[in-house]
Amino acid sequence: MSALAPTPALACVPAAIPATERKAHFELARDLFTRRSIERATLPDGYAFRFDSSEFEAVARFVVNERKCCPFLRFEVQLAAQSGPLWLRLTGPAGTREILDAELNLASSCGCSCGSSTAGNNKLVRWTTAGGLFAALGVCAACCLLPFVLISLGVAGAWVGTLDSLSRYKWPFIALAAVLLGYGFYVVYWRPKRQCAAGADCTTRATGRSVRVGLWIVTVLVIGGIVFEQIEPLLVAAR
Repeated sequence: MSALAPTPALACVPAAIPATERKAHFELARDLFTRRSIERATLPDGYAFRFDSSEFEAVARFVVNERKCCPFLRFEVQLAAQSGPLWLRLTGPAGTREILDAELNLASSCGCSCGSSTAGNNKLVRWTTAGGLFAALGVCAACCLLPFVLISLGVAGAWVGTLDSLSRYKWPFIALAAVLLGYGFYVVYWRPKRQCAAGADCTTRATGRSVRVGLWIVTVLVIGGIVFEQIEPLLVAAR
């Protein structure tokens, strides 16, 4: 009977990294996994992290020294074509996830309230988008786009004519829409991303595709209302 292969020791040895590079390595690791990573997936034997393709060199530098520090780890770097996403998979024997949690401070990178905080952010952005839609409809009504569309579709009634009275509120509607859209786009595209403990529900961007689509629809409505006010005289004259 052949002897079983020994299980590699699950221990990281920071001293294996040259002293001149050690501090920079751990600063890079903290930056990569708490700020630059876009998504984290829990694997049966480790973690997978998604980065923008521009982070390839930083990820490669991390791998070069981390494999010295934690020799039991398996590293897999996958870079998609056409500047697609970069995935880094860190896997190993049983217990690897716990070691990575401690080594990379993953378990405490955003606190125990991260899941509820992200859910609150999602709800707030949805309400922001809904408020932006209301403001956009106000802009369309105040700038005469909404009455024009309704009349063109054959929708008649005294109430349609009363929409013209909203023109005096054009700038308040525009200002409200700009504030709400500005906040929505900041949260969706520019706010720094947060990472969470394993199993927490905030390993991806705080908002989904439906919210992004809603923001762009509201933006188009606002711009359409403003532009229509400038070209309406030409449309009326062409009739």
